[in-house]
Amino acid sequence: MISKIINFSLKQRLFIVLATITVAFLGFLAFQNLPIDVFPDPSPPLVQIYTEAHGMAPEEVERLISYPIESSMFGLPRIKNIRSFSTFALS
Repeated sequence: MISKIINFSLKQRLFIVLATITVAFLGFLAFQNLPIDVFPDPSPPLVQIYTEAHGMAPEEVERLISYPIESSMFGLPRIKNIRSFSTFALS
């Protein structure tokens, strides 16, 4: 298999040179179009989850809604900090 590729490359030198130049040119164009910010945003990603539980006291909202959501979020990779706040009918 490798010997066939080598033989083809040796017989079709012009094709190999043009293919190499084409790939290099396309790589250069792709590099020029990369979305790079001069000043990237240093703040870590933040996710906010709001839930409504009509008619529930803050303790019930914490126990039945906030705590299970927090527990499942701790299973995600690279989670550094989780905070929750529960009020009347809102978590």
